[in-house]
Amino acid sequence: MLVSVIVPTRNRAAALAGALASLARQEAGSGPYEVIVVDNGSTDATRRVAEDARTALPGLHYAYEARPGLHRGRHRGMREAKGDLLAFIDDDVEVSPGWIASLREALRDDSVAMVGGNILPAFVDTPPPWLLRLWRRPYGDGHAIPSLSVLAWRGEARDIDPALVWGCNLSVRRSVLEAARGFHPDAMPDDLIKFRGDGEMQLGRFVVASGARCLFHPGASVRHLVPLQRMTFDYFRRRAFLDQQQAGVEISLKELGVECQRLAIGGDRLLRPAEQGIAIGKIEARPEMLGVLRQILFQQCHRALVLLGLERLLGSGQGIWLADCLLLVRRRAGNGRPE
Repeated sequence: MLVSVIVPTRNRAAALAGALASLARQEAGSGPYEVIVVDNGSTDATRRVAEDARTALPGLHYAYEARPGLHRGRHRGMREAKGDLLAFIDDDVEVSPGWIASLREALRDDSVAMVGGNILPAFVDTPPPWLLRLWRRPYGDGHAIPSLSVLAWRGEARDIDPALVWGCNLSVRRSVLEAARGFHPDAMPDDLIKFRGDGEMQLGRFVVASGARCLFHPGASVRHLVPLQRMTFDYFRRRAFLDQQQAGVEISLKELGVECQRLAIGGDRLLRPAEQGIAIGKIEARPEMLGVLRQILFQQCHRALVLLGLERLLGSGQGIWLADCLLLVRRRAGNGRPE
């Protein structure tokens, strides 16, 4: 079985060089594989990096896709690919030496349609304490920070929910992806973000509906670059806002009907929705912070407000006394009305 590794990229030549170097270091006996670099309109040295990598990766193919969008790049890679197994990675990951061999092992069983592995963080510098605490918090039977697309599961190969296979390390049978009619449009430029779709979620739902299996394999793991600009509150806020859009969540407090309950010592208090913000004791949280709160609370991080540094972010001189809280957000259904 030929494995086609598809790497969409745009203006990240340095990171791409690391990804391609890791693909050239696969263990002997990994079997045949090709690498397809899809340049999604780069203006830097991306093409030169891809061409230089052919010395170590004779099976590398370069394709230029001028239309913007991550999934446009992925679909172009799928059309260019010759293999029956399509392995998608981001341009800022480095795969483990046994990555391709592990994919083959996982797909020996015909009932397996999709494969994922660990996505370990590769911090470019020492992370701030709050980020390390976030990474160390339990997430299922491992650790994860969805906003950084990093996760680590314990144990051996086993079945998992396809929602836990993320796009920077996602492998799927070509027949399954074609039957699902590919990915939904995603990762569009800022002026087109309102047309963004649900990314890999549709593919995962298709796998579940078809009765096929999704497998986690610890050998099919990668390291995901985490640059300094992603180790900031501002990045988490912007990422959460985009995730809210992708999930179909309306940010407007008037339409959300947000319900928060304080679970701290000293009695319960309700955090009432307000037109200009959410009252949290004596602290006002702007509406745009809702996405960050939801993101962190979803990960079951206790004392989430303290962890976020909300006091400094909002310029408040008052201490944060809220210990734990639960945020319930009503998602908007496809008809535009709250569920």
